Amino acid sequence: MKKRLFIITCCLAFSAALIFGLQSISGNTLPSSSILIERNTSTPLKPYKRKLGLKYSYSFAGVTQSNIVLSNSMTPNYLLITDFALSDTHTIKIAVPEAKKMAWTYMTASIDSPSVILAEGIFPTFLIGDLSSQKVLAQEIKDSIHFDKWFPLSDSSFIIRSYDTSLHQNVLIKIKLNNNKKPIRKYILEKQIDGFFCTDGTFTFDKIQNKLFYVYYYRNQFLCLDTNLNLIYKGNTIDTNSTAKFKVGEIKSTKQFTISTPPLIVNKAACMFKNYLFIQSALTAKHEDKDLASTSSIIDVYNIVNGKYKLSFYIPKFAEEKMRSFRVYNSSVFAIYDHYIVSYPLTLEYSN
Repeated sequence: MKKRLFIITCCLAFSAALIFGLQSISGNTLPSSSILIERNTSTPLKPYKRKLGLKYSYSFAGVTQSNIVLSNSMTPNYLLITDFALSDTHTIKIAVPEAKKMAWTYMTASIDSPSVILAEGIFPTFLIGDLSSQKVLAQEIKDSIHFDKWFPLSDSSFIIRSYDTSLHQNVLIKIKLNNNKKPIRKYILEKQIDGFFCTDGTFTFDKIQNKLFYVYYYRNQFLCLDTNLNLIYKGNTIDTNSTAKFKVGEIKSTKQFTISTPPLIVNKAACMFKNYLFIQSALTAKHEDKDLASTSSIIDVYNIVNGKYKLSFYIPKFAEEKMRSFRVYNSSVFAIYDHYIVSYPLTLEYSN
């Protein structure tokens, strides 16, 4: 039974990631959308200030008080560390136990300074390392709970997304290491179609605010939860697509389910900083400049206290490359492209 669950989890997670990735990068134009309110695009984003060339494919692992940490998707225990000026860089390697059975291609890294956590949910494993010693200091297997997404609340407490086989849908679970492998809290995501693809999304967390947000990919909704997965409120993006738009079909030869029609992506990515939630939108407004939207990434900004929309700005292409991911920190937006990380000055009042 565990082996079967392992195969199903692998296939579903890979299918969801592949479909979303292909849809996200296909084409240069964005679909139009009925926007509830017009975007306020008196952009606070200024022309780029600094850049750093990247030899490999990187993603954000986190920040410390003085550095940005990037993780190589092929070798997640190799971390590229740079200062906020993108001028001083060095690479470290976290020593990982060689004999341990892990699904290395699914391993991702996250920083909870001074700790670095490596985790994957196929052979559910958490490796807790230290940035200074560059060693794994603790490890734990949560073999009863498979997951496909995760992030740390601390170096011993985590939120994971798992497929509940009794409910036949995705759920969010809070777990603690050294806790007899039992979930502490569970939040059931709202099922619209199949429970797996229709609840797909991304989450972001800010320790200072002690709030986490789950942003759905295929509907105009995001959830604000506390660290015990209690719902604070449901918010809506400025788009009107409240229901996931796609059909699910079965591959009879393998008895696997997949999306059989191209899905309408509403939200692509999200991050938090202080009082604001930043969501990368996949849709343009009716009267929006389509040329500008097709050559840039649209970021909509919401107040985290009440979920109200504030304004939008565009992150432009750089060296003919479109942004793959972004983070906001202090007065800058950091955007990762295929071969660069670029910082843009951001003039946004965080106190209101």
